[in-house]
Formats: sequence, structure tokens, C-alpha cells
Amino acid sequence: MTIRKITEVNLIAYLKCKGYHEAEPPKVTGPFVTFYLEDSPELRKEIETYFNQKALVEPMTMVESLRLIKSKVGDMKRNRESRSGGGSDE
Repeated sequence: MTIRKITEVNLIAYLKCKGYHEAEPPKVTGPFVTFYLEDSPELRKEIETYFNQKALVEPMTMVESLRLIKSKVGDMKRNRESRSGGGSDE
């Protein structure tokens, strides 16, 4: 099984709307959260469709998917910062 790594939040939200699921739990990698999906010709076609601005999904489904992904990303980054004692000096 080949795994595709994706860090773009909007793309992950779109792919979730299209029914794709994570093959592995996401991981914080530097400033990004990396999501892992099982690679396939269908997945590559959906990614191409997305980047060619031909993607079609129900708007409210995309909004909800994006909200959930952003929440998950934020939680993961906060958990990482709290474990490392990090944070910003603002």
C-alpha cells in the first residue's frame, strides 16, 4: 500500500467530502499537520480535479469538513506545544 502525504487543509477537507479517509493518524510535522491517505489513481484524479479548480461538492458539506479539519489541526498543534512547553512569545 502506497501512502500519499498531504498538508493542505483545504485539499484534505475536499477529499473528506468526496469520501476519502485517513490511512494513518495525522501527525504534526514542523509547522504543518500531515495527513496520510492511501494512494490510488482515483485519489490522484480527485487531487488533479481540485487543483484544476473543477472540484464540485455541496458548499455546506465543505464548510463543515473544513471546520472539523481546522479544529483537529489546531488541537494537534496546541497539544504539541503543551507537551514541549513551547508557545509564542507574544
